[in-house]
Amino acid sequence: MEPSRSSRTASRRPRSPTRPPTTWAAARRDDLRLVVAGDGPQRVEVDRLGDGDRGRVRMLGTVPHAELPGVAAACDLYVGPATGGESFGVVLVEAMAAGLPVVASDIPGYDEVVRDGVDGLLVQPRNPAALAVGAARVLDDPALAGRLTAAGRDRAATFDWSVVVEAVEDAYGRALHAGPPSLR
Repeated sequence: MEPSRSSRTASRRPRSPTRPPTTWAAARRDDLRLVVAGDGPQRVEVDRLGDGDRGRVRMLGTVPHAELPGVAAACDLYVGPATGGESFGVVLVEAMAAGLPVVASDIPGYDEVVRDGVDGLLVQPRNPAALAVGAARVLDDPALAGRLTAAGRDRAATFDWSVVVEAVEDAYGRALHAGPPSLR
């Protein structure tokens, strides 16, 4: 990344135990800015950051779903620091569809969406330094960011409701036409 360029990174999981403000403090890069769409106990953590770090983290509070694409458009990267309990990574699909490269925790649910190194990067959960390194890797390598963005958009399209509905209908159709399973 060019030294004079400021990069904004989005996160939507403000209650995560791997806190994005901690991640950015770990990164120690003046060119990074973190934008958190959401609210929660991390606001206190942001208030406790030193002057240099506090200015690099902006908590937007609750953002209506319809306004999230505008937040994404102002960012260069999406960081998903969740540590577990995700049944599916819908926030990652939304970020990919919005054209953001993704760096996320390698947890069940997220690993169903992101194929590491193909359409995003997966890093060790509960490790702010790993998130910071992953983010820096993407931001410092425009070719990598471009590849992840393009592949991420393609991947997000596979989760479009029209595609999912068609796949479910096909599965039910095959099951109905196959008849009952034979008894052994």
